[in-house]
Amino acid sequence: MRRYKMLCAIAAIVLMASLAGCGGDSWSFDFKKETDVDAFSKLMICPPFYWDRSILGLELDGYAFSGPYYYMGDLTMTVKFNLETDSSNTVDVKLGLFSASSLLPEDFVGVYCLKLGDDASDNVYMAEGTDTDIRLVSGNQPSYNKKGTNTIKIVRKGDNYSATLNGALIASFDAVYCFPEELYPWMLSSSYGGKAYITSIKVEY
Repeated sequence: MRRYKMLCAIAAIVLMASLAGCGGDSWSFDFKKETDVDAFSKLMICPPFYWDRSILGLELDGYAFSGPYYYMGDLTMTVKFNLETDSSNTVDVKLGLFSASSLLPEDFVGVYCLKLGDDASDNVYMAEGTDTDIRLVSGNQPSYNKKGTNTIKIVRKGDNYSATLNGALIASFDAVYCFPEELYPWMLSSSYGGKAYITSIKVEY
């Protein structure tokens, strides 16, 4: 009887841990292999309002995609993308976590990679805020592959956010604005002659 009660207690602890998001769960999507993207919310941000999914991955030009699920508590979002850029053909890539699948979320935090491909003007930084207050968080300028695979990882632990590009730290900071209960993955790119193909996304929570 004592052993039975102990097993029940252990089972209850495991269940509570899993419900609290401590069970090591994950969700992922491979844009090169999976063709059905209907579950993603699609938002027109700026012209030319173009998106396409192919064996190369997800190409966005003025369109934003947000993930079909929201997440609570600590999490790690990993996005892999391939670039085809040079100094005359650049692309912006913006990846983040938003409190709603909308143009004006209540809270957001993200990584902004601007003018990728051009050493003279490219810029990588983090940002957090609301629809009215935006805080830019400058940091390191990690190297990236102008023609090839890149990986951005965003980590939330409590009120702290950090991000890396190809394993190198971009920035780490404690939130001032972004305190949402729910967070959706969010992806956007804009082409200035260059190409960005998002190949996969994974959220561990």
